[in-house]
Parts: sequence; C-alpha cells; structure tokens
Amino acid sequence: MREMNRMHQVVAGLGVVLRIVGGNSVLEDEYDPAAPGSTPPLTKAAVGMLTAMAASMCEEMCGSMERRATFYNSEVKA
Repeated sequence: MREMNRMHQVVAGLGVVLRIVGGNSVLEDEYDPAAPGSTPPLTKAAVGMLTAMAASMCEEMCGSMERRATFYNSEVKA
C-alpha cells in the first residue's frame, strides 16, 4: 500500500509540474511588460529545472516499479 501511495504522490506532483510548464507558453504569448499586472513567464532556466525535475520523477517511478516487479518475481519463483 505504501508503494501505491508513493506512486500517487509522484504522479500528482508530476501533473502539477507539467501544468506549470505547459501554462508558461500561454504566459509568454500574453505577457506585455508595459501592461500593469501582466504576469511574466518563467525563465528558460526555470522551465529547464522543472522539466529536469519531471524527468527525475519519471525515472524514480520507473525504478520503483522495476524493484517491486523484481521482488514479486522472486517471491513467485520461490
């Protein structure tokens, strides 16, 4: 059950990161530095860091599934 809870947390976080990165392109299109209250987009560095974090989350999730599958396979063969 802990594994499923962890996967849920990772996938929920990944969804948030992807929405932020996806929404940034809208901010880039709509940003007007002359307009008061116009929200500036994230920097390319910030988007790169978020993308790297998302990739790391995917890799962690994949590794966790592989470890769990290996454990289950060893239990079934025993």
